[in-house]
Amino acid sequence: MSEPMFTYCREILPASSVDRSVSLSFTGAGKTELVLARGNVLELYEVEFVKRRQGQYGSNDESSRDVPSDEYMHRSAKAEEFDFPMITGGARRGGRGGDPGDSKVPQLHLVGQWSLNGAIKDMKAVRCGTRGRRGIDSLLLSFSEAKMSLVSFEASTQTLVTESIHYYEHETLKPKSFNDHQTCDLRVDPAGRCALLRIYEDQVAVLPLIAPDEPSRNGTKPYMDSYVINLRAADIEIHNVRDFVFLNGYLEPTLAVLHERQVMWAGMAEKRRDTCVVSMVSLDLGRRVMSVIQTANGLPYDSHTIVPVPQPIGGVVVMAACSISHISNGTLTCISVLSKLACYGIGVQMRDFIDRTNMELEMVLDPSRCGLAFVRADTLALWTHMGQVFLVRLVGDGRRVERMVVKQIAGIDFRKDEQRPQEHSWDIFNVLPSSVTEFHMGSDDTAEDDAQLVFVGGRDGRSVLLEISEAAAGSSGATAAAKSASKNEVDDIDAMLYGDQGMGAQHTLSASAGADGGNSDGNGRAGDGQDALEGWHRRFKFTVHDEILGTGPIVGMDVGASALATSRSTGDEGLELVTCAGSEWRGSLRVQQRHVRPDVVASFDLPGAPVRRVWTVRCRKEYNIGGVMQAADDESLEDVADTFMVLSRDSSSAVFRAGDELSELERSGFCTTAATVDVQEILGHTRVVQVLADSVRVVNAQGRETQTIKLDVGVTVTSAQISDPYVLLKTSDGRFQLFEANTSTRKLAPAALPATLSGIEEVVATAFFEDTFGVLTSTKEWIERNPEQYAELLDESSRTKSGDDAELDYLYTDRTAEGKRRAGGKRRQDGARKRQRGAGASYDDLYEDEESNDSDAASTGEPADGGEIAGAGRQEVERSGAESRMYLAVVWQGGDLSLLRLPQLDEVWRTPRFDYMAEVLAPVTGGSGEPDDAAGFQQATRRLDQLGVVQLGGRDLRNTHLVAVTTAGEVAVYRAFEHCARDALDQAQQVTDDQLALRFVRVPHSVLAYEPDYEAEVRKAQRRQARAFDAWSKREKVRLERLALAERLARERARERQRREENDTVADWGESDDDNDDEHLVVEAELDMDMGEDEPDLSDEFDIDYDPSTPLVSAPKLAVLENIGGSAAVFVAGARPMLVLVGRKQHARVHPVRLPVRLPQTLLPRSAGTAADFDAVAAGLLAPHQPVVSVARFHSSQCPHGFIALTQAGTLVVCALAVSAQAARGGIEYDSAWPVRTIPVGTAHSGISTLGGVAFHAPSGSYAVAAADVTPFYIKEPDPELAARLRQALDPQQALIPEHKRPEIPHHGPPRRCPVTWETVDTHAFEDNEHITCMKTLELESRQTAGGRRAFLCVATAFVLGEDVSSRGKVYIFDIIEVVPLPGRPQTSRKLKLVCQDEVRGAITALGELRGHLAVAVGSKMYVRVAFLDCQTWVRSLVGMKGFLLIADMINSLWFAGFQEEGPTKVQVLGRDFSNKLPVEAADFLVRGHQMQLLAADAYGQLHFFLYAPHDVHSFKGQKLLRRGEFNLHSRVSAIKRLVGRSADAQQVCLVATAAGSVMAVSMLDERTFKRMHRMNTQLVHGVVPLAGLNPREYRAVPLHLRQYHSPRRTVLDANLLVPMFAHGSVLRQRETAQRVGTTADRVLRDIVSVEQCFAFT
Repeated sequence: MSEPMFTYCREILPASSVDRSVSLSFTGAGKTELVLARGNVLELYEVEFVKRRQGQYGSNDESSRDVPSDEYMHRSAKAEEFDFPMITGGARRGGRGGDPGDSKVPQLHLVGQWSLNGAIKDMKAVRCGTRGRRGIDSLLLSFSEAKMSLVSFEASTQTLVTESIHYYEHETLKPKSFNDHQTCDLRVDPAGRCALLRIYEDQVAVLPLIAPDEPSRNGTKPYMDSYVINLRAADIEIHNVRDFVFLNGYLEPTLAVLHERQVMWAGMAEKRRDTCVVSMVSLDLGRRVMSVIQTANGLPYDSHTIVPVPQPIGGVVVMAACSISHISNGTLTCISVLSKLACYGIGVQMRDFIDRTNMELEMVLDPSRCGLAFVRADTLALWTHMGQVFLVRLVGDGRRVERMVVKQIAGIDFRKDEQRPQEHSWDIFNVLPSSVTEFHMGSDDTAEDDAQLVFVGGRDGRSVLLEISEAAAGSSGATAAAKSASKNEVDDIDAMLYGDQGMGAQHTLSASAGADGGNSDGNGRAGDGQDALEGWHRRFKFTVHDEILGTGPIVGMDVGASALATSRSTGDEGLELVTCAGSEWRGSLRVQQRHVRPDVVASFDLPGAPVRRVWTVRCRKEYNIGGVMQAADDESLEDVADTFMVLSRDSSSAVFRAGDELSELERSGFCTTAATVDVQEILGHTRVVQVLADSVRVVNAQGRETQTIKLDVGVTVTSAQISDPYVLLKTSDGRFQLFEANTSTRKLAPAALPATLSGIEEVVATAFFEDTFGVLTSTKEWIERNPEQYAELLDESSRTKSGDDAELDYLYTDRTAEGKRRAGGKRRQDGARKRQRGAGASYDDLYEDEESNDSDAASTGEPADGGEIAGAGRQEVERSGAESRMYLAVVWQGGDLSLLRLPQLDEVWRTPRFDYMAEVLAPVTGGSGEPDDAAGFQQATRRLDQLGVVQLGGRDLRNTHLVAVTTAGEVAVYRAFEHCARDALDQAQQVTDDQLALRFVRVPHSVLAYEPDYEAEVRKAQRRQARAFDAWSKREKVRLERLALAERLARERARERQRREENDTVADWGESDDDNDDEHLVVEAELDMDMGEDEPDLSDEFDIDYDPSTPLVSAPKLAVLENIGGSAAVFVAGARPMLVLVGRKQHARVHPVRLPVRLPQTLLPRSAGTAADFDAVAAGLLAPHQPVVSVARFHSSQCPHGFIALTQAGTLVVCALAVSAQAARGGIEYDSAWPVRTIPVGTAHSGISTLGGVAFHAPSGSYAVAAADVTPFYIKEPDPELAARLRQALDPQQALIPEHKRPEIPHHGPPRRCPVTWETVDTHAFEDNEHITCMKTLELESRQTAGGRRAFLCVATAFVLGEDVSSRGKVYIFDIIEVVPLPGRPQTSRKLKLVCQDEVRGAITALGELRGHLAVAVGSKMYVRVAFLDCQTWVRSLVGMKGFLLIADMINSLWFAGFQEEGPTKVQVLGRDFSNKLPVEAADFLVRGHQMQLLAADAYGQLHFFLYAPHDVHSFKGQKLLRRGEFNLHSRVSAIKRLVGRSADAQQVCLVATAAGSVMAVSMLDERTFKRMHRMNTQLVHGVVPLAGLNPREYRAVPLHLRQYHSPRRTVLDANLLVPMFAHGSVLRQRETAQRVGTTADRVLRDIVSVEQCFAFT
């Protein structure tokens, strides 16, 4: 333990709870966008009004596509009390026939994500400077302790740029005592004149801004110098500020400040209640002074929030705990009390202003968990911390508010009126708010005139986008619903058909359907005008258009084995992360897995030699109707099932008829005697092209050959690219051949190639791209469409001529001479001819042979309406001069990437050094030359393997993605965006139509795939597979020959016996039977002897027909899946297969894929008892995952919209994604950081109140969840006789607290859930007032198993009865046994069995296991058998490992003890943390081999690492635990889970879950690896400019007031910067950073991959 130990920390799951939100126009003028702050992550969404047609694919509506039926995930809607219909496949298919109309609905599309090195405290949108004049906003961010940054969006790089950094952490400004409740609130003047940041105590930092309509007074900066004003100054005298806002309509910036002159506390409530004051303060920016102009005194002491009221009413609204006040011009106009208790909290001088209209509501407002938004000038929507939604109406005359009318439209009614039925539909938009944002819609938006878009962000896992609309005055709720029925007809149908996850699925609730809030009687006493206000709230309608799901806050976590994991490989790859998220009844289980685990529909081996590649094609039959060839199927191409499946082996191919059953075709037009290079459809999916090594074949839908093209002798095809109507071949001599399909002759014809593609060894990779929706625009079109931006860019270009070099230097972030190379001239080809092709199409007749088909194809005309084949119209060009939409992406030998437009192959776009994998791909004028340092180039560059350009998920340009795969297995995903460079604008007069205004930005992802030896391993595995098959086939041949010989001998003996019997006069049947049995025994003995040990070893003869030196061409790794589970994706095959998936948020997500391992027969051992001849390399099992060598789409009635994968072991797996139509109700959500399944454990109507924890029981494979339901609180009498008399005299309901609302307490019980269907199968109810404090699965001693240990579910409880009753607790030990399941419910085969229970004095706070014994913590004492240990205060965590025990105390930090079982049983303290009183909430061991560290998490969200080193002189012989390091998480730790590998020397990992929803992985490193990574991390900190000017090291450091005396900071490595910036960074950055450190990029990447492998456990 004395060896140096180092720690590796990385965030594997980012924070998901929404803390802040703001609406703005961030990327362009007139755009409606939303920025979310989720911990330290910024997310930018664009609100788009999507025009959606029901059932139409390709309309940006993923929910309209057919989704595979996932009925096994859904529970009964009646049992779970869901509010939405459960959609099955049949209901979906039945709703695709009609076309009732079009509609536009707002949707949130994710634009980008950025991780900052600081927790965001607040953010606001500002419009200032040059960007403000163009109508673009900037973002102002605040961070602790006193920092703010101004960031903006850079259109040329699609990223954030820091415009200014403001730092106020000066010692002169800091208070003498640190305030833990530092707010860092930001406020921005509505006119854009200044911004205020609240810093220490009552000080504000003022940042003057340059308004858009003002000339720049400070150069190019959009702001002026900031300064600090102390509100406690003598001329202001504002103390104890609670809130402040800017007001509208003032010539100078004016603030309304809510503060308290005298500090209030509970002991002074009787004497002083009206202590809060609202002061109107005017800010003079020129003189830098503030002055108070108006003051309103006498506000309730519990006032906490101030809100400005829009015109014409004006003023401010002050929110208190039980009241709402309105102040106008410094005068209090009205105080509306919300409960009876509020009257007691208002001072005597203000009681004349009390409005008792809403007193019967009995509602309470929490300042930190309430949200509000003005839906009209006099109407306020209010979300409370209890989940209710209210509408507040300000009633008065002019600027004076006389009273307020509050109506509850959603939530649980406080009065609990049993006569009125509860409404359940309010759940859809009920969110516990953390922020509420109103959208200011532009002129081009299509929302209703009276509609208001509101985003309600929540920390409890769900945020919604609402549309609040109001009907005309005087209309009832039914009339308003009828008025909007025609508009939302299609949306309502889609909501029922496709559920709430699909894009555009709306959930509408009129306020008339909600509860009246229990104030109908109270409103009757409001006074005059009541009849005019009657039913006003029923005119408002709430519609949910979209939602954002999160995984926080996490209250419990455990790791269990996936029920779908069937892999035999080594490692912990079958695990899943299960967390309890949310609070109260909104809690749910979140099942997260690192990998996508598709549902395996079928898995089988194919006879014959090992299969190398697989393709599926879909063909459409044709009919000759009236001389016009039309497709037989009128349905869309998306619904056409696959027709053929083609398999390629080393020297042969196989063709199968696809469908519900795969049947091999013995006779077809496909070639089966040679290996297939590629197979694809052309001519509108009516022909299939099969590319062979020496020829090209064309086959029709019936499988008949229609054309064969022979290549030159000695030339073989190595790779092919096929995209209707083009076929591009690359031959063994490095040349290319292009063929084009003619729609008239239905034949392939050679096409001309430019000289650049006709050369040898000039092209690395090629890919076709079809611009289906015409999103690519030329530079000239961009100029015509954006004249203002064009003029600004020209003006900027004229001011600085060196802008080109500066921009490209910024893009590629290199400072070397190679990065600044610019080749002169632009490659242009003038006089390009437009090919004139007819738009007609001809097809083969279904009932004629090939000759008649060819004759019919020669004379065809225009296809009839409705008979146009999909793809045929896009591939032809009209004679009017329309440009082709087919492009060819080419990566040249020098590393450049070009886009060539077909058919002339004109170069329309080019970017240099694409092989560097830069962050942004920008076009340049001219080609690229050879690099100056060729040796360094070869060292830094991994060879590009394959390339693909596809359109995924929509019709916009941003849905165009570029996917590149290197030979090392790295995957880079780029997203296209429109941008015109200045170098093209300088020559705008000469710009032609062929140059594209296009750029690509790299999409960040967290999948780390680096396998530099993968290609060599594939070749090795393929050679060994060929050897294994050759040996197996020869053994099979010998075995079959011997079986045939044995059968022939048996037949001859039978005939000889029959002849003897015919010649005999007397037949002895018994003797004949014996002879027959003896003969069979003789034959079997001969066979056994022949197949025994004397069998010759034929495996050494595999080289006779197979040459291992022959180079094997890499199979295509990219497969486009247009619709897989309702999303578009690209499957990337390789050592670590992955899915690039674009879901309903229109953002590319990269998820690794893991398939179950299944060995083919040829690779299995010869006998079941021995595995001596088992070849693991050939089976592809050297890695803990199963590589995939080939993938193809697969669509049939049994597997709709799935895919078929070929593993390296040779197994063919048919899969489909398990996607539910309702992800929030039990389905899997892939549009997130990890695939997550949300399991709602209850609703507000099912009785479940909250979740307390989760524990996985490994022997039964089930989960135990600590849940609680709501029960009324009873005052328990300690005297039994008195309690009996009270029960006889009074009704139990009347014995409660009478006047006020009865308090409710949770009633706990651990339900057991099945991991397959995730439904509750058994429960155990505890006593009243008994709370679960701890629940774990522990290995305890048991005589029921041979090993002496058995896993039991241990539950600790505590009875909470009040201060005057002593607490007690119980320990329950459950076993999960197997029982006979209920009929039709196989998941009920397990049941909870209470083994034992014991009651102790005091509350049990923690449980642990120590050498099979149960360790129990009761208050401050810990018991193990008969031994105990007094930890003095409060034990929060107990963790045992072997004979050691780690105890975490809430006050006295960490205790490390040893357990002695032999002799006198005792617990001996080995070491303690004496440095400070550290409030530890969770702790665990951190082990690597023979080294061990102690991990502790305190109450402030910080990790501390300790070391027990008795040989160190500083530890005082081990009595003091040495502190090894600290790491700040900026969020409270809720659980720590240690993962132990199966092998003894496996790397152990600790998973740390936080309340923000993030999960941190912690492991240990050796000294050499740590130092190399630490030096690399240091170079990145100094070399890469961080966003918002934040310090990465300071972000993870512990604050000064919490730091210990000795806090080493160089023993913990923060990999959150190393992995995304280096492992996923550009090749140039990797090379330069590694050279500065003195190592190579390959060495560092291998280190990172080796460490990250232990994190890929799920």
